[in-house]
Amino acid sequence: MPEEASMPFPGPPNLPKLRKDRFPSVEQRIQIYMSNWYQPPCSSKTQIPYIIEYDTNDLNFPTLRYTGSIHDEVSIYDSIVKGDAQILLEEETISDCARPILEWETKDKRLRTEERIVARSRGILRPYCVDAKEIWDISIHLSDGTTTHNPLILQMGDFPSLSHSIPVIAKFRGRMSPEERQRVTAPSTCSNRSAARTMLAGQLGFAPIVWNLNSARHYGAQLQATKAFDVPWYEKKNSTLWRGAMTGFLEMRQDASDLEQCLSNTRCRFVYESRRRKSSLIDAGLSWIVPHYKGGTYCNGIEINANYTQFQEFLKYKVIISLEGNDVSSGLKWNLLSNSVVLMPPPTKTSWAMEELLEPWVHYVPIFANLSNVEDRIRWVLENDYFAKQIATRSTMFMEDLWFSDDAKRDDKAVKYGILKRYQKLWR
Repeated sequence: MPEEASMPFPGPPNLPKLRKDRFPSVEQRIQIYMSNWYQPPCSSKTQIPYIIEYDTNDLNFPTLRYTGSIHDEVSIYDSIVKGDAQILLEEETISDCARPILEWETKDKRLRTEERIVARSRGILRPYCVDAKEIWDISIHLSDGTTTHNPLILQMGDFPSLSHSIPVIAKFRGRMSPEERQRVTAPSTCSNRSAARTMLAGQLGFAPIVWNLNSARHYGAQLQATKAFDVPWYEKKNSTLWRGAMTGFLEMRQDASDLEQCLSNTRCRFVYESRRRKSSLIDAGLSWIVPHYKGGTYCNGIEINANYTQFQEFLKYKVIISLEGNDVSSGLKWNLLSNSVVLMPPPTKTSWAMEELLEPWVHYVPIFANLSNVEDRIRWVLENDYFAKQIATRSTMFMEDLWFSDDAKRDDKAVKYGILKRYQKLWR
């Protein structure tokens, strides 16, 4: 038996009973979501210079041009909704994109809408537009109902936003340590914007501002279904079931074999290794495989795909394994909410769920980034039933505090208003 399977419980004995003592305050959450954009400029000299231009045709699209001296990856932002793009929010565009697919009132209206919303992106990005409409509406409210408020730049889709000088609102950013977060939100950063640009480890520039984008997917039906269909801890199976898409990095060299490709992808490697070893504790399979993977549904002669599995099936197991893909793990929220214990590597990204606040051995059982100790940690769960159940209970409590408690909706609104109040002060 591996040594770590019988180790004592390394987590704290208990958590505070009151939400205010165990969950971040409104202001702390604003700091987390805004990171090194949190402190407003001390004067107009350190605000962001820009101009808004309009095209000369009848469609009259607004475009923002960044006029600062610091080089950016992007300096021009239009209002056309398209995948993986940073766009300037414009009310009519966002409203049309947020509506269900339907015929528009007139031929002219349809022409304008189709010009502003790329057809292939409409279905995929509509949930982002629904949430962007909320951003727009709050900004209008903060501007006393006028439409002359400052610009709003939004990152559509999952593509990582690496903003250098423009405050881009996005679904996630890279993880920060508590020390980094304290440093980049310090009052001194308001007067020294150039220093604030260099305060994040491994990144030159400002981080994206995090918002609850694509909220229907991350906080919608699956959270409610978890509450409805979850089973008590003592009724769960002593193993784990994992299904997921082949997302994340994949080796694309022309001479790479299917095995080399699979081993380069965390999720594919996990499925391949568990099936190669014929693990009795892990039932893992890929529910979707990217077309440019050379092996089809096999890796080195071992089948790696799996049929679709009903959501409720995962709740029957004591262990749920959560793995990041293109960005955050979309299922992590319901994973944490469930009565099962979550196994995952320490998160590398932070979204509205504040993944960087999740503590190993408090909210989840940690595993190595290369997943080499997954079976050992599953055995630890099975041999330390009482402690594992405590961790599962604490992760559920975290999600209750974030989304379901009596104070959660009120706090959520206050956080969003607080973010946009500070956002508006960034521009000139």
